[in-house]
Amino acid sequence: MKRFLFFSVFALLAVFVNAGSAFAAGGSCPTGANYLSLTSPQAGGGLGSVTLSSLGVTSCYFISATGADTNAGTSEASPWLHAPGMPSCSGVCASVTPAAGVGFIFQGGGTWHRSSGTPGIGGKWSWTQSGSSGSPVYFGIDPTWFSGSSFARPIFNSDNPLSTNTVSSCSFADDGGAFLNVSGANIIVDGFEFTGECMSGSGDGSVIQPGINKSQVFERIYVHGWTYTGSVGDDGLVMFGNEENSEEDTDRFLFDVVDGADSTYGAGCTTPSCVIVNGGNNFVSNGASGWAFGYGWDVEYSVIRHVSNGIQAGDIGFMIGNLMEYQFEPSLPGGRHGNVVEQNFGTECTVGYFYNNVDRNTNEGINWATGCATQYIFNNVFDNDGHFPPDPNGILIGGPGRNGTSVVTAYIYNNTTQDVQFNGAQPNASWSGWASGSSSTFANNQIMDFTSITSFSGCGSDSGCSRTDNGGEKFMTSSVANADGYTIANNYAPTSSSSPTVGAGINATSFCSTIPNSAAIAACESGSGGAVVETSNWGGEFASYPNIPSNTRPLTGAWDAGAYEFSAGSTAGQPNPPTNLKVVVQ
Repeated sequence: MKRFLFFSVFALLAVFVNAGSAFAAGGSCPTGANYLSLTSPQAGGGLGSVTLSSLGVTSCYFISATGADTNAGTSEASPWLHAPGMPSCSGVCASVTPAAGVGFIFQGGGTWHRSSGTPGIGGKWSWTQSGSSGSPVYFGIDPTWFSGSSFARPIFNSDNPLSTNTVSSCSFADDGGAFLNVSGANIIVDGFEFTGECMSGSGDGSVIQPGINKSQVFERIYVHGWTYTGSVGDDGLVMFGNEENSEEDTDRFLFDVVDGADSTYGAGCTTPSCVIVNGGNNFVSNGASGWAFGYGWDVEYSVIRHVSNGIQAGDIGFMIGNLMEYQFEPSLPGGRHGNVVEQNFGTECTVGYFYNNVDRNTNEGINWATGCATQYIFNNVFDNDGHFPPDPNGILIGGPGRNGTSVVTAYIYNNTTQDVQFNGAQPNASWSGWASGSSSTFANNQIMDFTSITSFSGCGSDSGCSRTDNGGEKFMTSSVANADGYTIANNYAPTSSSSPTVGAGINATSFCSTIPNSAAIAACESGSGGAVVETSNWGGEFASYPNIPSNTRPLTGAWDAGAYEFSAGSTAGQPNPPTNLKVVVQ
């Protein structure tokens, strides 16, 4: 009898515990395949291709700008007004702690205010809790749940008025601290819009501060509409994080848009004609405007434009499918300069993958400066960047570390370059130079305004720098390229089967197969898809992919020179599996 009673009490307790856990875990999640795959984020062109449950998010809470924190929060019919981590979160909202496998879904079309307005967040938004591998914490959206006539991102507004000029003062200064601080591990932040930041001094005014090496994913974020006063001493309004990350990382940025066209100085150049090529520089701000990525180990399929610093981060290991344009040199005290991309102070990048990017209409102090021991640079388009020789600061290839030398192995294949030069970087406080045993190998590049790999790539004074041309290069002047249909308007893509780059390359299938990354192998065996483009969607700007259909390069026979493959031949891709096979059971 006693044994039976003990068992009954234990069973009853178990029912209560399980019931309590089910309630704490929230309600059912959205079921649509509207979320980014973390293995193939480009599938679906940015609109998503997988479900939340496939990502490991299996229970959800819901938040609306017309909700109430006293609601259960477990369905779209009973949403909270706030989310955990917001200072104003109260009631039932405050009783729930983010945990592995739990999603927090915001209704589209609503606006939450940091500084003034209703509903108010109450200040900075932050959380420290973590998910787990395969079961992240998700803060994001359901594209089928929105107010208004169509889906628009949930907006987080810092409540400063927008201006393309400097402002006399900030209504609510955002110096020294991020709007959103995420320090937990295994987190996905998806589909939000941030606007209205204002910076008045030289301190960090970050919009989002990620954690370091925390397996965090920030995706489909739209950041715009920031302002500066005339006293700002640095372009330090970092949209994503802090540059002082010096390690190979697990954080990722996918399909984000950072566009300062409606921000201080951001409207200064909006057409290719305002960027001087072949020397000169008339694209300089009178101060500073947005530093987009200060934390950039893995940036993919994102748009970075109308800023004075694109990506400047400790270590940069993956840059894939990004559009970088209209980035300009700030005019700052002390000789500071901007960068489209610069690895700065990094020490840990062993292998870097940089492909399918479009870098156009920029005029920064440095265009690209990479710093990995082994680098694969292919299928990129560089044009109209204002770094025509003898200016050496086009594409600088350095090594990890700084103030010394390291062995660097670089492969530069199938790029389209106009008005830009590749150079081995000299050692300085940001990166290392080339030690003895370093090498750079070129093949299949469309190179405008140079006549040889020797003139196109510089070694500087480093004795360790060696260059090998494996062939398939197509040299031409910009004027000849324009006459043949290669123009800024089409990102210098071939326009017909008779274009000079078509069939002008060598077959590099064997090279692609040696790349130690399966996604990079697949990209190497195909022409560029043209990177993402910026389109109007989700109530603002959206990164859509692909721009230009990507054709598979032939398994045998000549490839096209440059980033593009005009058409896929009959031998394109890997061989088909054999047919008409029979299985014989012994």
